[in-house]
Amino acid sequence: MNIFRFIQIITCMILTSTAAAQHYAYQPSTPIIGKIQTIQARSYDTFEQLARTHDIGYDELLHANPDINPYKIPPGTVMILPTHYILPQAPHRGIVVNLPEKRLYVYRSHRVYTFPIGIGRAGWTTPVGQLRIISKQKNPAWYVPKAVRATQAELGNPLPAVVPAGPNNPLGDYALRLSKSNYLIHGTHDPSGVGKRSSAGCLRMYPEDIKRLYHMIPINTPVTIIKQPLKTAQVGSQFWVESHSPLIEMMDDHNRNDGAHLEPTLSLNETLDHLMKDMRQAHITPHSKAYLRMLLNDSSGLPLLAGRIL
Repeated sequence: MNIFRFIQIITCMILTSTAAAQHYAYQPSTPIIGKIQTIQARSYDTFEQLARTHDIGYDELLHANPDINPYKIPPGTVMILPTHYILPQAPHRGIVVNLPEKRLYVYRSHRVYTFPIGIGRAGWTTPVGQLRIISKQKNPAWYVPKAVRATQAELGNPLPAVVPAGPNNPLGDYALRLSKSNYLIHGTHDPSGVGKRSSAGCLRMYPEDIKRLYHMIPINTPVTIIKQPLKTAQVGSQFWVESHSPLIEMMDDHNRNDGAHLEPTLSLNETLDHLMKDMRQAHITPHSKAYLRMLLNDSSGLPLLAGRIL
């Protein structure tokens, strides 16, 4: 265990159990919600089972616990639950999806709800932009996009034009269609893909989460999809940073005509320089440049104190 993880565990030791469907009181002046928690693993625990039990994405749990073997967790291992979030820098209304953290936020009156999601895999990027919900469907049929059918046929797995509702339908029991109409927020018959790059561009949710979202969200709800691998927040005199691994994309992306953004990925040094510049302009004193470099390189997905405002 490295010293960074040791400090994380010691400073956030809250042994607890977490119910699904995270939601918190929301005030525009409070840019951070939730709190980091920890659990002790049991002999039968797996990363996929723990992620779903605590309404966390698989990659989130993996990045918060990089020293733990996801295929063999020793009983009694202290594990971090990354249930502490800096709200994305986007309009706090309707639905906001931040692709690098594979997480969806819902703003409703004085509460904010947050759910893990599966997103488009490399070569099938989820498009970004300002969208809205145009329809809702229970027990949806899957009208398989031509590009998906062609790709699967090349792999020797031909698909029909339409997959009816049922246990073999990858859309699950509920679907919300976006105004970029080839794309949905939907459930899944394979919950292991939630919290990963697992789809052809749609947003996948745990079955219990999409059911709740389906009944919560009306048609015409705005949906803002962004790419923010680095989130920051000021709380009083404290400056917080939350770092996620940037998404690596392919130039021949199947969804490039639908607004899939293939902007160059900044290097660690470039990201560090931009962060240091922004902190200087805001009169924020960083803990140290070495600490910021470690925080960005670690990409734990946990909000961590990075400096103080003068």
